[in-house]
Amino acid sequence: MRESYSLFGKVLIIFGIIVSFFFYVFYGNIPLTAIGIGAIIIGIAAIMLPEEPIPPATIRSLIESSALTIEAILEELRIESKAVYLPPNESYASVVLPVKSFENLPYEELDRRNVFLLIKNIPAIKFYPPGCTVVKGISNDDLSLSEALEKVLIDITEICSKVRVVETGENVVIELSNPYMKEKLPYFSKNLGSLPSSLAALTVVTIKKIPLEIVKEEFQKNKIYVYLRYLE
Repeated sequence: MRESYSLFGKVLIIFGIIVSFFFYVFYGNIPLTAIGIGAIIIGIAAIMLPEEPIPPATIRSLIESSALTIEAILEELRIESKAVYLPPNESYASVVLPVKSFENLPYEELDRRNVFLLIKNIPAIKFYPPGCTVVKGISNDDLSLSEALEKVLIDITEICSKVRVVETGENVVIELSNPYMKEKLPYFSKNLGSLPSSLAALTVVTIKKIPLEIVKEEFQKNKIYVYLRYLE
């Protein structure tokens, strides 16, 4: 698990370098450049974590810090579309976020190495969402979908107290009890779903290895119902 957070830190550092360089050199945008530098600092902190088992609260804080960085960038970009979660491709699960929604996204043609993409003449960004390294850490554990969700959402992050999942054809419904939602992330939630739902979607796409999207979320007292749809 310690190795996962070291990788998480490296991902944040690379993300921060790309963001700060791009927005400073091409746009001269100081606030977004500062956000990139902040991601680098958080990444360094993650790499320097001690080797002892890390408490779930610390893991959540790292995930939230990453989400806050993405929140600030999405607030500047004001993208209207929903993210598509992509399965791991020799690395981590990722998301692609076109500036406009369209059907039949050519997933297999996407260059996973690039952050800024042009898909059918529509600009898009591709990045690793918060928690991607945590989920990758359990991808080889031969777990069922339900077991993987419980391990990530309850055992590792304690982002909810109970999880139930029902899978029917291309649709998946996940019930999260007592979800942890300390930070308000309106732009992140609009594009990627709430943080607990995003982490659930990330777990599903890593285990099932099929692109998916969050169709909707239903918030009830102390519960979130997450509706996912496979895109293949």
